[in-house]
Amino acid sequence: MANALIGEADAILPAEGEVAERTLHLVMNNSAWFAVEDLLDKSYADVFAEVVLAEVQQRSVKLKTSAALMFGATRRDHDELTLDDCAELVKGHGSIVLPALGKAMRASIKLREPEPGEAKPAGTPATKSGGTGSAS
Repeated sequence: MANALIGEADAILPAEGEVAERTLHLVMNNSAWFAVEDLLDKSYADVFAEVVLAEVQQRSVKLKTSAALMFGATRRDHDELTLDDCAELVKGHGSIVLPALGKAMRASIKLREPEPGEAKPAGTPATKSGGTGSAS
């Protein structure tokens, strides 16, 4: 049985000096969440809740959290990236990588459907629910 809760998104990093443009394919699946849980010693649900709370409060999550999420999301296609590399990506290219990371995260988690009369989270399709637009 295929895992329908896999989130994928691309972040296109601009060319810098002699380094060509690069596309990072971010994948949030069970393996990615396992890596995040190990790094942060928290459940994926607690990490996701931390990110959502930060967004609601219009503040950034800890760099450690964002870097761990980026690290997890890069394991499948970019395993050459270290945790430090991921922290630098978040710090140096946050406006590019964090929206893609948020998209991948949201798609990887199925939250409960709203009760009748309960508001659906903004920006979510009828068959998905909740999440954050970025991991910053």
